[in-house]
Amino acid sequence: ALTAYLYLNGIFLTLTTRAASMSDKSEILDFCRILYPEGDYFEDTFDSWLAEKTMYAMWEGSKIVCVGCISVESGQGWIEGVRVHPDFGRRGYAAELIKHAEQLMRSEGGSVVRTLVSIDNVPSLNLSRKCGYEIGDIWNWYEMCSTKGGRYRERIMDMDLAGMQYVDSWRLYDLKDSIPVTSLDGGSVFTVIPSKHFPDTTLVTVLEATDLSGLASYVAEKIMPAVRISTGDGSGTETGDMHGWNAGIHIVSSLDASLFERNFKKIGSYYLTQKRL
Repeated sequence: ALTAYLYLNGIFLTLTTRAASMSDKSEILDFCRILYPEGDYFEDTFDSWLAEKTMYAMWEGSKIVCVGCISVESGQGWIEGVRVHPDFGRRGYAAELIKHAEQLMRSEGGSVVRTLVSIDNVPSLNLSRKCGYEIGDIWNWYEMCSTKGGRYRERIMDMDLAGMQYVDSWRLYDLKDSIPVTSLDGGSVFTVIPSKHFPDTTLVTVLEATDLSGLASYVAEKIMPAVRISTGDGSGTETGDMHGWNAGIHIVSSLDASLFERNFKKIGSYYLTQKRL
């Protein structure tokens, strides 16, 4: 546990941050539902984050005022799902949680900390800048809007993938030998993995592309039969929704969004922010 002191309106507040437990779940999800009445993916990822011991909660006295997921893998730290209780907003609690995350990451050998922030989430982007984070590339999330693509043929990989990254849930990882990469005629190069934290979800990260019509056919013929998904044009099978997020197949990429317009519908855009520790 970490204790911090925050001076607010002439009063010193004592804040305690520690790993969350299952006994905290009800209280945390209650205020998440207030923040996002239309649904919050936090509800789907909570148990897996708890099992990984990456879920942290901040208390003011006996009240949980802020939560978030803090993880470190291979020297790279991620902060995800920061939520501040609606009765305790604008008091600097999210910034304090980020400070705690950075301290924890340094102690575990992290050299860089990253987050993905919705391009529409102005308060979170301002907080990131205030905490010294650089705003980088935009990563877009798509879902199928049409299964009527073009012809495709798998081909032997003929490009250098060094430095490229693939997506798993809300995190980006450097490509490694254990992640299979598929290449199609037309220049589509991509990875396909089951999501670690999103239930019933397959993630397709598009690494390179010049024409995505072949990828649309590939997804329809080779991936969709194994994943239940609603395609938007009535040709897919309906899937159950997660809390505020559609399960099924997500296509993710930082490439030019205009490449995806014909066969894919954009469902979210996020800035990758980062800070060297």
